Parts: sequence; structure tokens; C-alpha cells
Amino acid sequence: MRAEIRNLTPEMYLAVAVIISLTLAAILSFVPGVAFGGFLVMAGVLVAADVVLYILMKLGILKTSRGNSPP
Repeated sequence: MRAEIRNLTPEMYLAVAVIISLTLAAILSFVPGVAFGGFLVMAGVLVAADVVLYILMKLGILKTSRGNSPP
């Protein structure tokens, strides 16, 4: 399992992060204290954050665990 996580590409990281974000938005949209704007707004904000992280990874500003591991 650790080897699979260590070898995540930025694209795979984005895919996993989007799935987690959509799941989180679906669950938290039912909690009045943390829900902001309903499911669509929450999902949009979380997915937009994932896309920003993906762009930073592609630009080399952020590294995935694959980029941080020794050769």
C-alpha cells in the first residue's frame, strides 16, 4: 500500500482528491454548522482547491511523495 501511495502521479493524486472532496461535501452538506452554500458550492470550492494543488504539482512548486523520494 505504501508503495502505491509513494508512486502517485499528480494526475492520480487529483483523481483521489476529487473523489474525497465530493464525498466530504456530500457528508458535510447535511451538518448545519459546517455546511456553506449547499453541496454544489462546497463541492466546487473543494474541487477548485484540488485543481490548484494539481497545478502547483505540475509546475514543480509542490512535490508528490514520488517527487520527494530518493532516486
